[in-house]
Amino acid sequence: ILFMKKCGDFSIGSSVWPGLSKVIEECGEVVQVGGKLIATGGNDQHYDGSDLRCRLMDELADVSAAIQYMLAHNTYDWRAFEDRIQTKLQLFNLWHDENVTNVES
Repeated sequence: ILFMKKCGDFSIGSSVWPGLSKVIEECGEVVQVGGKLIATGGNDQHYDGSDLRCRLMDELADVSAAIQYMLAHNTYDWRAFEDRIQTKLQLFNLWHDENVTNVES
């Protein structure tokens, strides 16, 4: 495990929005793997031999951990957060169901 000696604002351990920079960094890594999946036409085997499905799952887990860290170290209304997740998830599932229906028609 590596330990940071100093931290800047927005980084893990700072007093200004601790963890925000880590959330952004991890989201960027999801975007990078997503770009590779698009470039391969959805093939999860990348040209360099890596498994993009595995890499994407790892990066999504890293985003989840970064979000959990940030929420734990910043004052936030957890109930509002969970409510927002459920509202968005319902919307995304509605869109999915509408698109599946349109494809099958």
